[in-house]
Amino acid sequence: MNLGGRDPKHDEPAQSRFRWTDALEPLSQHGLLSVGRDLRINGCNEAAERLLGKASREMVNLSSDQLPSSIAALVDEAVRSGDPIRRRNVTIGSGGRVQVDIVLGRTGSGEIDHLVVGLVDVEGIARLEEQLWHLHRFANIGVLSTTVAHEIKNALAFVKTFTDLLAEEEAESERLKLARLEIQRIDNTARQLLRLSRGDQLELSRLNLHSVIENSLQLIQHRLDSHNITLVRSFESDVDQVDAREQQLELALINLYLNAIGAMSQGGELRLTTRKDASGSSIILTVEDTGSGISEADLPYLFDPFFTTKSDGSGLGLSITQCIIRHHGGSIWAESGPVSGAAFHVSLPLSR
Repeated sequence: MNLGGRDPKHDEPAQSRFRWTDALEPLSQHGLLSVGRDLRINGCNEAAERLLGKASREMVNLSSDQLPSSIAALVDEAVRSGDPIRRRNVTIGSGGRVQVDIVLGRTGSGEIDHLVVGLVDVEGIARLEEQLWHLHRFANIGVLSTTVAHEIKNALAFVKTFTDLLAEEEAESERLKLARLEIQRIDNTARQLLRLSRGDQLELSRLNLHSVIENSLQLIQHRLDSHNITLVRSFESDVDQVDAREQQLELALINLYLNAIGAMSQGGELRLTTRKDASGSSIILTVEDTGSGISEADLPYLFDPFFTTKSDGSGLGLSITQCIIRHHGGSIWAESGPVSGAAFHVSLPLSR
């Protein structure tokens, strides 16, 4: 269909037609197509190339009916009705979804002179909204972590002073040693929370992951004993050097241990294994328990801030652990056993 009126040969030059896409270029994440009165494409931006899977040189001068059929149908509808198209979601290609808007440009006499077709990646918007939601939640973690850490440190100052005085007045018993160890662990946790909430630059050191694992296990050994949990190690990786901040990595590991311990109220096994990934560039630590497992419905939300299935849980442990692992260039994921038990896998890049 030709829009009629002036002969297309006497249309405004192609250079001026491109101004429609140039003027709207700030919306660079939105695909933009400029369609002339002859219903041929005379301009497009990079986002349109990306969404439609064609280079500009392939699309310019194509008839609009050579666009994906769902978009071509909307162009035809806009021309026939004389009305703009607003936020129509259509499927293109192999199932991708885009939101289409079509604006009509008219001559002084009211005839349609050109169309601007806007394309928005619907899935991209959903991903962006999800990322913004996560950023908002992690921002909340930052505020909460700062507040909680300050309160913890203030309270610990009194408790630590009291236990130090007890240690001076009498021989240090095993219980007192345990209390002081727990106080130190909580103090370290508060310090790391403050560093995370401030976004401090990580000062990394070359560490042996197996040694970090062993050190962190010492801090929760009494919990394993009191919960009748057996520790099983299987360190298969012959290389374990990573660049990390030891205290933050210990905090992340302890969170995973405590999560596993909480899932085994009747006792069980805590299994720790390490192996290199297929490429040999990363080491993977698996923390596995023999508890009740994770429901399929809960799996997608495990690392969301404030998500918890425990009545006394804060929903922050796994979120903070994920934050720490990502700060170290790694990744973490979880899976549930077919009958029982859960496994958390932490991948960290090996030192080069």
